Amino acid sequence: MVRALPASVRPFLLVALWALWAPVACERGGGHGQTAEIQAGLGRSTTYEQGTIRLSPRGAFRVSPVVSPSGNWIAVAGFRGEGLFLIPVSGGKEREVDRHLRGPWRWREDGGRDVLCFGSGAESEGLDPQTWEPLDPCAPLDYDPEWGHEVHRVKGRAFYSNSRLGTVTVVGPEGARTVPLDPGAWGARVSPDGRHVAYCFGTLARSELLLLDVASGRTRVIGPGARPSWFPDGERLVYSVVGQVVTSGRSGIVAKAELRVFDLRSGRSQPISLGGSEPRAALSAVVTPDGSRIVFADWRSGGIFSIPAPLRGTP
Repeated sequence: MVRALPASVRPFLLVALWALWAPVACERGGGHGQTAEIQAGLGRSTTYEQGTIRLSPRGAFRVSPVVSPSGNWIAVAGFRGEGLFLIPVSGGKEREVDRHLRGPWRWREDGGRDVLCFGSGAESEGLDPQTWEPLDPCAPLDYDPEWGHEVHRVKGRAFYSNSRLGTVTVVGPEGARTVPLDPGAWGARVSPDGRHVAYCFGTLARSELLLLDVASGRTRVIGPGARPSWFPDGERLVYSVVGQVVTSGRSGIVAKAELRVFDLRSGRSQPISLGGSEPRAALSAVVTPDGSRIVFADWRSGGIFSIPAPLRGTP
């Protein structure tokens, strides 16, 4: 059929056919990785071997998962960061919050319930994902009016990360203290106990993962890695190691990336099985609050996946 068409039309038809076929082919994982499908259909989750679950709908490209404080919900963005959507961690139908949103968002806990804050400006909108009711406006997102930098609040102290200066400022009852990292350091994540800061240096494709001891100010190099996320115990973190980048013009697309877990006690790093037979580009991994599962975005298929978190001392 394709050969019967004019030569000038064939490339456009092939691209269109690939766009329709690729998401299904990537999700099937070669035809022998999938064991069971639950709640089949658009907007519902799919279960694979080794407890791997695709939470986002087929054909939809989702990135940047953020798990709610209760561990019941995941907020994700759409293609190129546009749109805001909610997915139940346990699996189920995706819900659209704002298809065109390009602003930041975060979760906060209010009296034991999850509140999703989103939007830009001095105040953001609030939403209860359980009842889907709008709430009072939230405080400004992730920025402090005095410091103007990304903020993490842990154990009564506030951490301000400045990627331009390559510093982390710790503000607590004892006062403020600025700890130098590296100029251009990015992706800083504070451990739940406030004792360490994991951060990245270099481009995503060639990023190094480093670990700062807040008390001493000493830094250790973990190795190649990017976009770390802490386990609740503060003694392990999960991160991505990019293996392949496909360049297009001046930009690059991550085509392959694995997840690894680093144990602070043993100093060892172990890869994690992602399930399925197809390679994945696993980025933006986050650990659920109970430490039982890891949620990540696969930039090959555009899916949001959930996998069992490895037990301590096991790959």
